[in-house]
Amino acid sequence: MGFNTKKFAALTGLTFDKSDSLFYGLYATYPVTAQYNARRSLLICRVTGKDPLGRSASEIQAELDNFRMARTGIVQLSYQNRELAAAVAIPSRQSNEGAAEMLRAMTELAAHLGLEPCCEGCGADYGWDFYALDGQGVVICDDCRSYTERNMADIREEKSQERANVPGLILGILIGAVTVFLATYIVLRMGFVSYLTGYLGMFVGFVCMKKFGKKITIPSAIVAVLCGLAVAAVTPVIDISKDIADFNQENYSSFAQFNMTYSELKESSADLTAEERQEAEKILGTSFAELESRHVQYTEAMEHTTTGSVIKDFPKLWKNDLYSDVHSEVIKCILWGVLFIIIGSAVTLPAMLRESGGIHKLRRLGI
Repeated sequence: MGFNTKKFAALTGLTFDKSDSLFYGLYATYPVTAQYNARRSLLICRVTGKDPLGRSASEIQAELDNFRMARTGIVQLSYQNRELAAAVAIPSRQSNEGAAEMLRAMTELAAHLGLEPCCEGCGADYGWDFYALDGQGVVICDDCRSYTERNMADIREEKSQERANVPGLILGILIGAVTVFLATYIVLRMGFVSYLTGYLGMFVGFVCMKKFGKKITIPSAIVAVLCGLAVAAVTPVIDISKDIADFNQENYSSFAQFNMTYSELKESSADLTAEERQEAEKILGTSFAELESRHVQYTEAMEHTTTGSVIKDFPKLWKNDLYSDVHSEVIKCILWGVLFIIIGSAVTLPAMLRESGGIHKLRRLGI
């Protein structure tokens, strides 16, 4: 049975907040939050407590290393800023019990280290409560909450005054578009279709826009998404164009032989009567109209033996029955490519826009 939020909450006594997929509450006297990442099957567990002995980071780290080596499933473990945090892989078997056991072990580790429950902002022994800050669980007192809210307002005001570097944004958009093209083209040449190409391209583009443009604006984000969609639609056309050009090169001699034979046949049959043409068509097993159509198709193919020439006349070649078999493949790749860009943008863009706008959210859990 897979991980079940209700069962885990019942096993640990924690409350589950659906908005941010956060468990929170007291566990073995310690304030605890655990964020559930369903996509990666992880729990980000945090136990808040201060070290009254003021030990060095290296001394505490030695204890953490011993704890981690003695257990499987701990992806990362650290103690800093009054927070003992671990990324825990949820076991595939007995998921709820295994995750609850790991949380119990973490509170035992906190007790072994002598940590004392407190506000993680200032270390106050009392008055703290559970909050979600940008979706992550924090344990802070009223004074730290007020300070955080003031700091959030200052950051938002500062970001609102900051001006984006337009050339940097353009550079980031171009880098993202090139990444989408290269990733998609390489994957298509390998014979695969992957949503990661759109995600990777848009992620790289947005990161570069933020780096070189200082901040991502809504208009620049719209332009980036439109460029990504255009590249995602064009790349399969370029990929198929290479295949068509290769096909035309491989069959060039056959097309030329047919056209030469057709020209001779057309010249020799020019003076035939209607009855004689019908008789000839019976012998040939096909009509002169069909032969003429094939002649046109083959001539068109012989004129397009490079990828560039195919791309240039792609709408015209799309009507050529020689390539009718690739129509569904091209349409499928374009639709998937567009979908990948939309998904990649939806996953990465909202958080980056909030960051660029200095928008942070703090809310008390349980309200």
